[in-house]
Amino acid sequence: SWSPAMKISKTEDVHTRSPVLDLGNGKWLVPYSESTHQSTTATFFSIFDPKTQTFEEVTATPPGQRNIADEVCVTRARNGDLVALIRSNDDPALFQIVSKDDGKTWSSARMTNIPSQFTPADLLTLDNGWLLCSFSFRERKNERLVVSRDDGANPGDVWTINPERNMG
Repeated sequence: SWSPAMKISKTEDVHTRSPVLDLGNGKWLVPYSESTHQSTTATFFSIFDPKTQTFEEVTATPPGQRNIADEVCVTRARNGDLVALIRSNDDPALFQIVSKDDGKTWSSARMTNIPSQFTPADLLTLDNGWLLCSFSFRERKNERLVVSRDDGANPGDVWTINPERNMG
């Protein structure tokens, strides 16, 4: 059985496709976006407390900036930072943002070298601490993987794209 649905967003017309992240402090981080051509367009996170069923909505990218406001995924890096990747609506690469305070504030978005072709990615932290990103292209073929060995510290050049290399 399931609980009744709970509202976790002040902003209307939002969507999500990524899993909720357990922050480890009794709260959950819910990633979502609003990517229409509105002034409220942005990437958001809801810091949700399941005990009190209350939430704090955090706007993570500049409102109205549609290019970096669609399909976001997030993970906790081994250094404790939250690292998120955002699908671009205009550029052919994913953007990255980082939070050092459990999602309350986020860095400015920086373009990575991870190709996007306007498709979403998935992101997780492996047991060895590497960040693993899976992505594909609109043609729905050639699923790809890239890793960051430095907690995503340098999103422009550290994500490694090399299908021949053993990732173990």
